[in-house]
Amino acid sequence: AMPGLQSNPAMTSGAGAAGPLLAADGRPLKVSLARALRRNKMKAFLLVAPLLLFLAIAFVLPIASMLMRSVNAPEVSNALPNTVEAIADWDGEGLPDEKVYAAFATDLKIGLEARTLGEMSSRLNYERSGMRSTVMSTARRVAKMESDAWKETLIGINKDWGERDVWRVIQRESSTITWSYYLAALDMRYDP
Repeated sequence: AMPGLQSNPAMTSGAGAAGPLLAADGRPLKVSLARALRRNKMKAFLLVAPLLLFLAIAFVLPIASMLMRSVNAPEVSNALPNTVEAIADWDGEGLPDEKVYAAFATDLKIGLEARTLGEMSSRLNYERSGMRSTVMSTARRVAKMESDAWKETLIGINKDWGERDVWRVIQRESSTITWSYYLAALDMRYDP
């Protein structure tokens, strides 16, 4: 130490002979400072909270909603529930079996009466041109028919029902989640 200077025990760090430094309220200074810092951080956060809430409502929620809608495509599964269930087991090779055609005919009859085929056929039309008119004209004809051989009957009504790619589109779009919209944005599409 320098001559004439004495060390002040209150200025040294840690506990000395006099013990830890205390705040005016008798608590250790370190604890009081940490508490004051926490309190100041909380005040700062509460001042910014309305802005954060505004940002969440004005920006984050609409973007999240748009992202959810960009992959949401429930039209086919809602309009063709029997077909979706029956076609799930199909391996995508050849044509589906009679049970898929029968389920499809049942769904067309129910959908025509309930007026739920429009959105579904438009959705399929995004994936394969001509599907809307094919579905709607077939539904009008099927509504007046009964058959034990729906596969043959539907192919007789419209030859498109004898094409494997038509059924692959229906099978692919039967999920409520689709990446088709993103592919279309990139000027791409699924191969049938």
